[in-house]
Amino acid sequence: MNEAAALRERYLANAAATAETLLRRLALKTAGLSGADIERLVREARAMARREQRPLSWTDLERLLEAGRPKITDGLRRRAAIHEAGHAIVGHLLGIGCIRSVGIAVTSNEAGHVRSEETAADEQVEPRLMARLAVLLAGRAAERVILGTVSAGAGGDHDSDLAQATKLAADIETVLGLARTRPLLHRRIEPFMLLGGQEKGLVRRIDRRLRRAERQASRIVREHRDAVIDLAVRLLEAEVLEGEELHRLLPQREGGGSSVP
Repeated sequence: MNEAAALRERYLANAAATAETLLRRLALKTAGLSGADIERLVREARAMARREQRPLSWTDLERLLEAGRPKITDGLRRRAAIHEAGHAIVGHLLGIGCIRSVGIAVTSNEAGHVRSEETAADEQVEPRLMARLAVLLAGRAAERVILGTVSAGAGGDHDSDLAQATKLAADIETVLGLARTRPLLHRRIEPFMLLGGQEKGLVRRIDRRLRRAERQASRIVREHRDAVIDLAVRLLEAEVLEGEELHRLLPQREGGGSSVP
């Protein structure tokens, strides 16, 4: 556990029954801060509580965390909620992992999330890997289906949805032995190699996989549009959802199983 994560848990160790939810909210709000930053914020929050002669509370920490950070616009919050709801609904319906929590950012320094946990070792066969691709692209698919446009937030850095999906699609074609048209060999492809003319065929195959996965995600979002919107609306209100409340907002999937513990 890194220093910042350890500090988060230490300072909220004596919180009430909602401690796990509060820790998730705190993790979202402290994304990018160092352990020293968090120490300083906690000292300030404690001083505030002492001045008012009461115990330290989550509200004290939240107030200080948000004071120095620019709020994102209502439009961006709405887009983020739709994006994360898309990931959650598609992941749930495709049975990819056990969903633990869904959260959205409230300041420009934060990132949203859908956290899931594998309940058992999943078969690494092509249909399951394509389902994972669909989940990775479900956020941008939800944006396009419901809002009509896709934001750059779904792409961009090396850890973005599109970057992760591209890597998985490339791995299917080059190192996992699941390509349909390549020789049966293991060859690691670096990103810069995809820009060269010698890999045009590979780029086309990766693109086809990504577009097929995005079409699947878009179809699921269209079929469950109301569920995506309902989840997004509740995310805008709560910022973080988990457990039974999250489960109630997810549509029934084939077989009646649940992806929420």
